[in-house]
Amino acid sequence: MKKLLYLSPEVIKPDTILFSDIHLDENKEFGKINPDTGLNTRFEEGLDILDQIISYIANHPFQIEEVKFLGDIFKLKDRIPNHMLVEFKKKLHILCQLVHFTGLLGNHDYNLLQYPFIDLFNNNWEDNLFITKAQTRVDKNLVMYGYIPYQRDMETFWELWKSIHNGSVKPNIILFHQELPGAIYNNNKKVPGILPDSIFDPNILYISGHLHIYQKTKNVLWIGSPYQVNFSDEGVKKYIWLLNSKTKQIAPLELKYPKFITININDPNPWEENKNSISGNYIRIIGETDISSYTNSYKKEVKEYLEQQGAKGISFQIKRIKPNQVTILSDSNIEDDSSIIQTYSKELISNNNLDIKKVIQTGTEIFYQG
Repeated sequence: MKKLLYLSPEVIKPDTILFSDIHLDENKEFGKINPDTGLNTRFEEGLDILDQIISYIANHPFQIEEVKFLGDIFKLKDRIPNHMLVEFKKKLHILCQLVHFTGLLGNHDYNLLQYPFIDLFNNNWEDNLFITKAQTRVDKNLVMYGYIPYQRDMETFWELWKSIHNGSVKPNIILFHQELPGAIYNNNKKVPGILPDSIFDPNILYISGHLHIYQKTKNVLWIGSPYQVNFSDEGVKKYIWLLNSKTKQIAPLELKYPKFITININDPNPWEENKNSISGNYIRIIGETDISSYTNSYKKEVKEYLEQQGAKGISFQIKRIKPNQVTILSDSNIEDDSSIIQTYSKELISNNNLDIKKVIQTGTEIFYQG
């Protein structure tokens, strides 16, 4: 993916913060219970992103007037535990006292309107908005925005897209939460289809949530998630975004967050190479080893070492190889059964005096009879 270059916050003098896809979650694999708060530690890391945004607004040298959230507050799409709602509402309450907040409905947010944190958007908090319908609106900085919440049906999305562009007053900036053709998912697959240039207005800045990897495709900037949420984000930097809404200049700001790190035990010096990447991060151990070597004591030894180095969570995904087991590589281009049997046979008798032809013949007969 092409590296994007941006000016620094000091140069653009931002008035708005943008972020998206925070996906607050109680991860059962990595998250532990904090004895001081009773909260899941992975959930607390998501809340800490909000704390850092609040701190930046309170302490930075610029005057931030607006915070715009581009969708997906929680990972769960329904049945959000009450204690998670309560803690999120506390952070949102502080944020709404500092700036004008606008939230945009994401694909994970469809059922949120029934939950109590929406009380912040009633008449007592009329300056703060949670956008559930496509619309244009002037914000505190007197900039015209177009908003398109997530649409399950793309035909509906394009109808709303056209209505926003063809309205009596064109927006300066359009915010939405959607995947569009040509954009890239976390698995590096492209969204199918072609995005014609004619659908964009060169005078409008287009910014979207939904895709977790920040990227620019055609005229759209997907801002990604503000922190790494799982191992699919490994190696990808995450940002909130600082915007000067009048000049349309935008700059990324990386916050502090735990990272997801993979260590391969088959590397020459896996522990030495990664010793500075363990502390404060989530570690996944991969690789292949003989089944007799991968014992509970070995796993315990590795786990204790990583915990001593400060790992926040540890996952083992080691493939155990049985004696005389042959691995057919996924990129070996071996597809038919006969070729696979021949490959196994050659590997297994390479160090003895068996007749290769008879082994292959016998193996083939047994395979097809079975």
